[in-house]
Amino acid sequence: MKGQLPKTLTLGMLQDRLTTIRQEHQVPTWAPVKVELNGMSFQLNTGNFAVTDDGSLALELSLPDAAVAAIAYALEHPCESPMEFLRCWNEGNFEALRTEWAEVPAEVFIGADPLHQQSGGAR
Repeated sequence: MKGQLPKTLTLGMLQDRLTTIRQEHQVPTWAPVKVELNGMSFQLNTGNFAVTDDGSLALELSLPDAAVAAIAYALEHPCESPMEFLRCWNEGNFEALRTEWAEVPAEVFIGADPLHQQSGGAR
């Protein structure tokens, strides 16, 4: 189990691990870790998460791009009228998207639909 991080991390645990790495001159290994802020889940990785020398956490998180998510969904589901889907999204007819395409991911609405609720997985 050496090298694996527990599911719940505390600042003290991270500081202890960083000290151990420095002492043993190890290269840190990363296990998938997610953090949730305001009901949105973010994957932490070496590109967006760091522990500074003073033990502070540095996070660089960004919201998903709704337009990219909408185009990706339309391309992945071509049998479900992708042009109509994109037309509804472009016109802001998000209710039609929810009604006609039940499997649309939340990323399609985040930042585009002013009525979208981010917490609790509601769309």
